[in-house]
Amino acid sequence: MKAPILFLLGLVLHAQADTVSWNYDRYGTVNGDRIAGVEPVANWNNSWPDNPVTNLIDDSGEVTSLDLTVTSFNGWTVNNPQGNPGVDGDGTYNRELLNGYLNAGQAAWSPNPTFTSVQLTQIPYASYRIIVYFSSDVAGREGDVSDGTTTYSFNSLGPASVSGTDAVFAETTDGEGTYGTAANYAVFDGLTGSSQTITVQMRDDDEWGGIAGFQVVAHVGSLPEFGSQPENQAVAVDGVATFAAGVTADPAPTVQWQFSADGVSNWMDLDFETFTTLELFAVQPSDVGYYRLVATNENGTAESDAAYLDVYYAVPEFFEQPVDTYAVEGSTVELTGDAYTYGNPGYQWFKDGEAIPGETDVSLILTGVSSTDDGEYYLRVTDDVELGLFADSVVVEVRTFAAWDGLVSDDPFAGSAGYVTGELPVQEPVIEGYEGAWTDVDFGDAEPEVLEGSLVYADPYYLGSSGDRVGKVADAAGIDVTNSGRVFRELAPALRVGANTTGVRYLSWIYQNGNEGAADAPTVHSVLSLYRNTGGANPSGDAASRVFEAGISDVDFGMTHYGFRCNDLTIGDLGVELDAGVHLFVVKFDLSADFLGDKVTVWLDPDLGSGEPTGGTELVDLDLAFDSLAFSDYGSNSMAWDEVRWGSSFDSVTLNPNPPAGFAAWIAGYPGVGELDGPDDAADGDGLGNALENYFGTDPTVMDGGWSSVQASSAALAWVHPLNAMPAGDLEVAYEWSTDLNTWWESGASDGVRTVTLVRSDGSPTAGMTTVTASWSGVAPAGCFVRVVAQWVP
Repeated sequence: MKAPILFLLGLVLHAQADTVSWNYDRYGTVNGDRIAGVEPVANWNNSWPDNPVTNLIDDSGEVTSLDLTVTSFNGWTVNNPQGNPGVDGDGTYNRELLNGYLNAGQAAWSPNPTFTSVQLTQIPYASYRIIVYFSSDVAGREGDVSDGTTTYSFNSLGPASVSGTDAVFAETTDGEGTYGTAANYAVFDGLTGSSQTITVQMRDDDEWGGIAGFQVVAHVGSLPEFGSQPENQAVAVDGVATFAAGVTADPAPTVQWQFSADGVSNWMDLDFETFTTLELFAVQPSDVGYYRLVATNENGTAESDAAYLDVYYAVPEFFEQPVDTYAVEGSTVELTGDAYTYGNPGYQWFKDGEAIPGETDVSLILTGVSSTDDGEYYLRVTDDVELGLFADSVVVEVRTFAAWDGLVSDDPFAGSAGYVTGELPVQEPVIEGYEGAWTDVDFGDAEPEVLEGSLVYADPYYLGSSGDRVGKVADAAGIDVTNSGRVFRELAPALRVGANTTGVRYLSWIYQNGNEGAADAPTVHSVLSLYRNTGGANPSGDAASRVFEAGISDVDFGMTHYGFRCNDLTIGDLGVELDAGVHLFVVKFDLSADFLGDKVTVWLDPDLGSGEPTGGTELVDLDLAFDSLAFSDYGSNSMAWDEVRWGSSFDSVTLNPNPPAGFAAWIAGYPGVGELDGPDDAADGDGLGNALENYFGTDPTVMDGGWSSVQASSAALAWVHPLNAMPAGDLEVAYEWSTDLNTWWESGASDGVRTVTLVRSDGSPTAGMTTVTASWSGVAPAGCFVRVVAQWVP
């Protein structure tokens, strides 16, 4: 790159304004090199000695075309007794200028002009101003001075204007006719045309005074002046260089861009470049040099600073980048990249910062990959147009994993898996398929947490739950944007999806909408999301790509159904109104390396036990890529998630491999019940039907109490009962509540004044037992009754 030399300041050529001056000489001689006037100049035309009235000279002594004719009663002087006042103390002859004047005379005299006038013809300037000087031998005499369009009133200064060491100039601008301004000159500006008539009219019959002289001053305007300068440019070969300058002048200037190789000499005009902006397209090294703008009008010429253009060869520009690849062990991985170059390109692949010997093509092919191929890769492209010119692609990772077969990952959020109850952020249990700790996103202070007790999905063919769950319990704040939270965890390579990931994989989880607050406002935003992490899962500014999200979201999904969305754009409606029940989500990702070749199918509460069901809600023409999983709760809807499972088939993430036997088979194992073998019969006489005995895991031939350890408070009711680890698959079990033992309500239902929610915590307080807690919102009941109902559905 060439260094610019110092800027050169532009040379400016000035033009002098032209002025034609004339004064009436009665003991007031101003001529030759004598300087006088508000516009101080020499070479005044003088009525003495020969009274020139044609082709008056200008301030440089040059003859002009200007002619004049004067009208007056006579001539007079300010100075009395009459005589020349001589040079002023400041070296000018302004007292001589003001002393003599064309006198108007009184109206009663004969002839009878009460005014003096000067008619100017063949004025040589296109635009000009006229300065008119007037005098009187007495102060306070009133009059008007006019160019026929504009009139100013005055009262005369009289002897005060010439009696001192220096003349006194005073301008009138009184256009209202007040005659209150003591003055001896007026200025008529912005005039055009080749002729003008200037008149001084005295106001009363006995008022004497008149024109002492005039100056016609050409309007020069202004020289070109640069308000902004062109700036140095460094532009790649074939790029566009733009120089711009701002220049003003009166009249408007013409402009011309120039070029010089060294910025000092041999400045050359650039053809057709006559605007204030210069654009050079497809620049080449031959364009290196200095550029300036020259502006010219009738008053002179100005030059801008010289700006330097450096033209360089840009590094290769990638038009194809390699992508992160997560590959099954033993498969083939292909990374590809390429870039535009000026000359011939060269290629070199790197792994973990070291060049890979022999890998000098646009593609890197790794066959039979294993963990030894895991690492960071990038492609370097060189350009032989210039030594050392190169660019590196983005750095991508290749990570390998064992082929998916059955259940690949199960996160139960249980103490047995390494979780502890409390806030989820910073917890880092070892869960297959995940890396690092759960991380809080700055999205509110009500982050999901690990809660005691699993969610229970009623289908006996479901894999089931163990231990605890993740979510939020109901709180006094209710649904509110400040009462929200979001956490995420990175996926291990086996679960990540890149742009070139192929195959089919399944994801399932169980979910319960808390339905906190009013029944008609349960929606807010509560989803499980898969992210492309670009700096945190949806941090400030939404700097993560939400590739897939499912659950409830009135804003994102635009509905009050359960739904899902892909790439923050395409929405799937699962067709089920929101409720407080526990639901099973199952997602099938059908992945292709083709552009828009991915598709997603989502089921809500599908039929289990017969393989992948038909139906589901499908979205196609997608491109999916994700590396993180997040739980988002916008508004603290007291939701819960549990049992996030990944697998290679529908059954692997849903189906219990050892489904429980039916009720009939179970009761047949107790011949002691005799004929009392129905689900509602209580063969042992303890009041518990056989179906409940099965659900509790107790012996239907031995009396037992069922409930135990009942605890009550003003806000909740809790009790403990035994629980069968594998109850009959054809039983339907529900917990119900009542305030009067007549009307019974399902968990999460409202009786109009309160809502009671029943939650089961398996394994609490000991294995084989479960704790059921009833909590309420709204008006606290005076009394609350709870029952469990088991029905046989053969």
